[in-house]
Amino acid sequence: ARSPKARLVFVPYLTLLPAAPCAAAPIDAGLWAIAVETADRLSRMTRAVAVEADAVVVPLDTQSQSHTACDAQPWTNGRKAAMPGDGIAWHPNLAGMRATADAIVTTLTPAKR
Repeated sequence: ARSPKARLVFVPYLTLLPAAPCAAAPIDAGLWAIAVETADRLSRMTRAVAVEADAVVVPLDTQSQSHTACDAQPWTNGRKAAMPGDGIAWHPNLAGMRATADAIVTTLTPAKR
């Protein structure tokens, strides 16, 4: 009521792990499956709550699926940062933070007609 023009924006977390294990993220196969399922569940929950709240969703979870710690151009780190000073384990790296900012700006900027 105090901010009638405000928009609620949800940004699901970037995809950290692909479906199959890789060297950048050495995790036991059983734990890998749990981690992937947990991330998928959190993304689904975030989207469901966003829909209920009539919010905007910036789909970084899907946009980052080909940029996991295991991919050639990762937006997140695996067990450790690929380069010193580029973030911490299991979090976005500089490329991921740039991609996140770009996606938010793109989503919130009205299209020119």
